[in-house]
Amino acid sequence: GVRLLLQLPARSKLSLLTRLFKQTGSDVFHFLCLFGVVFVTYAVSGVVLFGGKSSGFSTFNSGIVTLLTMTFTGNLMPDSLVASGPNTILPVVFYLSFGLIIVLLLSNVFISILSLGFSQVKEKDVQLRLKPVWFDIYKGLARRANVLFGGVRTRKGQA
Repeated sequence: GVRLLLQLPARSKLSLLTRLFKQTGSDVFHFLCLFGVVFVTYAVSGVVLFGGKSSGFSTFNSGIVTLLTMTFTGNLMPDSLVASGPNTILPVVFYLSFGLIIVLLLSNVFISILSLGFSQVKEKDVQLRLKPVWFDIYKGLARRANVLFGGVRTRKGQA
C-alpha cells in the first residue's frame, strides 16, 4: 500500500490525480466540514421530529443510516416516514429540503471544487510542458545573436 502511494507521482495520469488532491485538499476539507455539520443537523432534527413515529429515525445512528441511504440511493421519501401519521406535510418538507440542500446543492459544490482544481492542475501542467520549449528556443536565439554580432558591448560607466 505504501509503495503504491509513493509511486503515484511517477505515473503521468496518476500524478495528475495526486496533484489534484494536493491542489484541492483544503477546499475539500472545508467542504466536508460543512457537509458534516449540515448532515448531523438533519439527523438530529429527524430524530427529534420523527423519532417516535419512524423506525428510520428512532436513534441518532439509525437517522444517520437513513440519511446516507437517502443520499446514495436517491430514495428521498422512505416508506417508514410516509406512514408516520396524520401530519404528512412535515415529512415532505423535511425530505424536499434535504434533497435540495444535500443532494443538489452540496453535491454540485463538491463537483465544482474538483473541476476547478482539475482545470488549475491541467493549466499548470501545460505551462510546465511549454516553458522548457520556449526557454530553449530563447537560449538558442540568444547564442546565435551573440555569435553573429560578437556579443553586446557596453561603454565604460554604463551598466
